[in-house]
Order: sequence, then C-alpha cells, then structure tokens
Amino acid sequence: MVKLSIIYTARDDNYGDDYNVVEFPQSDIRNKDPNYFKNNFTIKYNNIERIKFAVESNLLLMEKYFNNDFEIIFIDWNPVKENFLYKNKKLSTIFTNKYVKNIIVSNECVIKEGLNPNGFYEYRGKNVGIRHSNGEFILISNPDDVISEELIKEMFYRINEDNKYYRCDWRIDVDHNLKEINRGNSFPKNGMLADEVLGTPASGDFTATSKNIFLKIGGFAEIKSNGNESMLDGRLIFNLYYNDVMPIKLNGNILHLDHKKHNRNGSDGNNWKTRYTNPTNWGLYNYDLKHIENNIYIL
Repeated sequence: MVKLSIIYTARDDNYGDDYNVVEFPQSDIRNKDPNYFKNNFTIKYNNIERIKFAVESNLLLMEKYFNNDFEIIFIDWNPVKENFLYKNKKLSTIFTNKYVKNIIVSNECVIKEGLNPNGFYEYRGKNVGIRHSNGEFILISNPDDVISEELIKEMFYRINEDNKYYRCDWRIDVDHNLKEINRGNSFPKNGMLADEVLGTPASGDFTATSKNIFLKIGGFAEIKSNGNESMLDGRLIFNLYYNDVMPIKLNGNILHLDHKKHNRNGSDGNNWKTRYTNPTNWGLYNYDLKHIENNIYIL
C-alpha cells in the first residue's frame, strides 16, 4: 500500500487539438533551442503534449514530496484504432516511470458492457482506477492539470482523515505560456449549497478522499448513456455529503491547460444531485486484469 494514488483517464483521440495548436518540423530551431518559446513564442499544446507537460510536472513534485509513497493509475479508455497511449513516443517517460500503472480498457470490454464504443466514459474509467489502486487515499484528477507545489505539500501533510474529502482552493485556466485566462474557486461564496459548502465546481479536476470511502459509496455513478460523463463529478460530491463525508479545502491551486471543449459524448438526463447505488461490480471489476508488459495491463 502507498499513501496516495492519483487516477487519470484519457485516450489519444486529438481531444481539443483544433485550438491553440501548432506543430513544428523536427529541424526547426524552435525545437532545438529550449529557450526559444520562453523568449519569443507562445507555447501551444495538443492533447498528447498537454498530457506530457502536466503529468511529467506532477511526477517531479510527487517524487520530491511523497518519495516512494504514491502511484499513478492511468486509464486508457477504449483506444481509438488501437492508438495506445503507452506506445506514443512523446509519452514514453511517463509510461516507463516506475510510479505509473497503465490500465487499458479494451474495445471488447466496452462492447460487452453495452456501452457506446465511440463514447469517452471518463468516470467509469476513473472507477476502474479506484478499484485497482493501492493507495490509502485517492486523488481524482485529469492529465491536463498541473498541480502546484504548494498544493502537493498540502496533500502530503494534510490528507490524513478517513471521513473527509479534499478540494483545492482554485482551478486556474491558463494559456500555453501558463498565463492565466480564468480562475474558479472550488468553494465560491454564492449562497448555494453545492458550491459554497460542498465545493462541486470542477471537482473532477481535483477531489481526494480515502479508498475506504470510495469503496463505501461505490465510486462515481455508472449511468447508461452514449458516453456523457458531465456532472458526475458533482454527483459524487453529493453522494459523499449524503454519506456524512465532509469537505476540507487545501491551500494551493491546479493549472488547467486550456483547450477547446468537444462534445465527444452523449447526453445525460440524470438528476445530478440524487443518490445513487452502483452494482457490486462497478469499475468493471468483473473483468480480469491481464498483464501485457512491464507496468501495462488490459481489461
């Protein structure tokens, strides 16, 4: 067991790649001079580069403060045309890192479950990560979120209560020079229970609680849809509240690497504030986890 597991879900489907993206040939001076972007040009990321920048940054700080006491569970949800994340050369330093465990949710598994093979079931993927994690505590985040050093220190020293859940202070949307575009408070003072008291805004980007609590409440709601996972992060927060798990705000922020939002999902007609109970095999726990190589697994 480790103190903390970080859960990510993603896939290589060019998500957000038609916004602020530019690619330069390998021979271009902008790829040879590490100071070029800093001094002359706006850095621009595509989907894979957002993952690379954010996760590599987070790994460096996690290793500094948590030492060997953490892991990252990275779910590759139903890779499009078998474009596996671990085979992308730009991500090689991530998927060969000893702290990273990669679990692929196969197309076969998705079809057997009666899910939309083109849908991106982000929170079902995160449920898979929860079920296969080894952390005493679990952080749900996204691989385009850069965690500040202040927040990582707060995580190390303050995430220690089994009956609490933890939110960051701010999510800051940044451009690709890390310049602030917009910011949102996790607990905005607007008189709404969902926001001011429970801290639902952008909770899919940063919510931590113990694995015991996740197992008790059954993870994120697994709804029947075409793949829309919107609002299920807030619905989890309400389920925590209904189970008498109360919030703690940590100091520090996450930087969210901005990108265009695509509707790659279906529609969600569920009431996001209602209680829910998942089947006992939530998180695809009725499927065998098969080892492919090194730290790569598949369902």
